[in-house]
Amino acid sequence: MTEKIYLNILQALPEPILVVSLNQVILLANNAAHSIFSSTGEDLKGTCFSSLFVDRSAKLDDWIQKAATSSSFVSEQTELRTSRGIMPFVLNGCTVRDGKQAYVLIRLKKADAEHPTVRALSVRVNKLQQEIAMRRAAEERLQESLIELERAKKQLEQLATIDSLTGIPNRRSIDETLQREWLKAMRNAEPLAVMMIDIDHFKNYNDFYGHQAGDMCLKQVAHAIRTVLRRSTDYVGRYGGEEFLVLLTNSDSEKAKKMAEKLCDAVRHLNIPHFASRTADVVTISVGLNVITPMPKLSASLVIQQADEALYEAKRNGRNQVVLHQKPVKVNLHRKNAPQTLKLHETSAKCKSPSSRWACLFRAEM
Repeated sequence: MTEKIYLNILQALPEPILVVSLNQVILLANNAAHSIFSSTGEDLKGTCFSSLFVDRSAKLDDWIQKAATSSSFVSEQTELRTSRGIMPFVLNGCTVRDGKQAYVLIRLKKADAEHPTVRALSVRVNKLQQEIAMRRAAEERLQESLIELERAKKQLEQLATIDSLTGIPNRRSIDETLQREWLKAMRNAEPLAVMMIDIDHFKNYNDFYGHQAGDMCLKQVAHAIRTVLRRSTDYVGRYGGEEFLVLLTNSDSEKAKKMAEKLCDAVRHLNIPHFASRTADVVTISVGLNVITPMPKLSASLVIQQADEALYEAKRNGRNQVVLHQKPVKVNLHRKNAPQTLKLHETSAKCKSPSSRWACLFRAEM
């Protein structure tokens, strides 16, 4: 009779009451609990208490363990799945014993979402979530801006060192590369070859064919030179106007001269008509070549100066040819009080053969 009275009291209570075993199986649920969690009137007895939770967090598991071992109520706020959707509840749980058997008595109370404190906290949470979302969006935009800035920086660096017409390195890049390779060749005691290249009678070409045709001619010549250069260390740049510079690392005079001849052949084989030329009926080039092993007392500008002198000599001798710069070399002939200077002069002449219009002839005079 006493047990029935207690059960009737539990059923009559307005608050949802659950009695749960230590392994979280619902043993009893009063009418208030059924009205909240069972829309079909299905008995909650035998179901798992954990199935009511929206999210099982470590904090909630800690509350369940405390409630199962405490004789006084332990409170925790969470969200539960109800017949009317997800709702916030305050859970009050404690342990009750029936002899040696222990159970968990759980009293559920709906959380007052309209309470000023709860409402203020909800507003604050929503505001914080919005701020977090805005900051994440700003960080993403910042990251995209940094990537775009880096891309623009690389493009700017490329534009600063590349000739816009021919697509090969410009004068600024030439100066930087020459200085770097000069120091490297000095450390390694290796020869450095520099070619100064000039398109023969280019001003006449521009006047006769027009500047657009002149631009196209420059592009074709630059492409032909770049195609002939095979090694990754071979370098060509536009020195200015119709002049180009080729830089060959670790290349002696013989190898450099052969490469210069190939460049002349490649340009001539383009077969670009040049009826305004006094040298040939197609576009040709003149090459001033200088090969030098850098030393501390010398400067990188010297190799350019001497290559330019050789180019002037090639033009003076009729163009469409290669001239190798030769420096005077002092030689002691072992005669008493009679030191002599051996001067190596370089001359060049055009060949009569159509396939090879130029040659380099060398002679030594005492």
